[in-house]
Amino acid sequence: MVLSVEISIKINGIEELESKLAELTPEMHGRIKAVMAEEKEAIVNLARRFCPVRTGYLRSTIYGMVKGLSLVVGAVAPYAIYQEFGTSRIKPRFFLTRAVNERLRVVVEKISMEIGEVVKEKGEK
Repeated sequence: MVLSVEISIKINGIEELESKLAELTPEMHGRIKAVMAEEKEAIVNLARRFCPVRTGYLRSTIYGMVKGLSLVVGAVAPYAIYQEFGTSRIKPRFFLTRAVNERLRVVVEKISMEIGEVVKEKGEK
């Protein structure tokens, strides 16, 4: 059995926002995905920095990807979940959670700026 751990950033209310801004969808999606791709690298790099290291394998399995309008960060090492959340014998390391939490405000700010820019540009036309 292969275990892994994965953390996703999901912005609550995004579905409602998407429906209200449907006419802005193509450009806005492109900009949001660009922000997500940029921040994915920053979060993965932070997670690798925060990751506990014995052999380096866990760190080497950390990944990030953009799925639609969600940013997913995880690690596929079989013991990643135990390192992230701990067990009765080891304390949690929160290397993924900490990386996401440290960049979350920046992600939200950048997305808000991009949405504002698209709305502004569309309003000027």
